[in-house]
Amino acid sequence: MGAKQVKFREELIREFEETTPFNRAEIAHTFSIFRSLYEKYTIQQIQDDVINSPHHIITPSGFANPECAISIEFITENFQTLKNNPFKNKICQAFCTSDNGLMSFTEFLDMVSSFSPKADIEKKIFHAFQIFDIDGDGLISRQDMYTMIDVMAGEDNEDVNNDRSEWNKLKHWIVDGVFFECHKREKVETTPERESEERGDEERDHTDHRGDLEVIELDGADDLGNSTMSVKEKNNEDKSLISKDTLTIEDFRYCIYRSPDFKNTFSFNI
Repeated sequence: MGAKQVKFREELIREFEETTPFNRAEIAHTFSIFRSLYEKYTIQQIQDDVINSPHHIITPSGFANPECAISIEFITENFQTLKNNPFKNKICQAFCTSDNGLMSFTEFLDMVSSFSPKADIEKKIFHAFQIFDIDGDGLISRQDMYTMIDVMAGEDNEDVNNDRSEWNKLKHWIVDGVFFECHKREKVETTPERESEERGDEERDHTDHRGDLEVIELDGADDLGNSTMSVKEKNNEDKSLISKDTLTIEDFRYCIYRSPDFKNTFSFNI
């Protein structure tokens, strides 16, 4: 847990316990890591004759200072858990509330605890969406995903560099699959069963537009008299799901809940 003991104000430690999945020992351990980074950071600042941290790590009264801050650049290069992560900069930026290039201990704790296996999946989804939204426009576009795949593959990947055209085909195939799965949410949310539940016993009219979605006309009937969709219409519907250009956080959430490995993948221990 670190050689140096640290004291937290009682109201502060209670707030951290309420807003993160960490207990007191885990919060103190996280602070010891941040303190170690801070001490290296200040030494570097003195050597570089630059003072860029607005607060001391310990207050004059001897308590941990949650507002003490370190540059994001220093954290991404020296925090071992993130050092080799290709998304390290986007991860830090997702948890920073200011644009001054600094991360406070409160933000650092929020980041580390959000990646804990103990963290709530909704919080993980929210921050994962921020990280994957490469251009920060509130949507995950196809270009965001192409960039993300390139980053994960690495700039020095020989297979990618040797055959860029095949790599681009593979990227498009992957992204088409992701968009298709994510946009199935629209089909699920507009099934006749869902509409019936929402409107009670009210009779449905076949001209109902099901929210903002266009109704797909059905032709033919099976042996039980139920309407069936033609192969051509099914193919057209699948193409319409693939052709969409952006994912909302609701689309993203739907897809994540269908991925049992997400919570473990979006986790690390310190």
